[in-house]
Amino acid sequence: MTDHLLLRRWVRLVLSALPAKRRASERLLYDKLRPDFPELRVDELRVAIEWNHGQGYIDYQRNGDEERDEWHLTANGRAKEGLE
Repeated sequence: MTDHLLLRRWVRLVLSALPAKRRASERLLYDKLRPDFPELRVDELRVAIEWNHGQGYIDYQRNGDEERDEWHLTANGRAKEGLE
């Protein structure tokens, strides 16, 4: 079972480590988190993403070419992680 509170934070940490203006697909987030959360299920990741989005810590942009959402850290998320 995945620690949901820790996973929420790690989603933000992975996004904060991306180069400027880079966004992450759900698949990229999953691949980056999987080594530290070996039992991670996609539905658990989605819940963590949705929670962070609901709090205003992350947001997404739709990539129409690839038909997927790509996530990034917001100013609120950067402040939450002490990056601003």
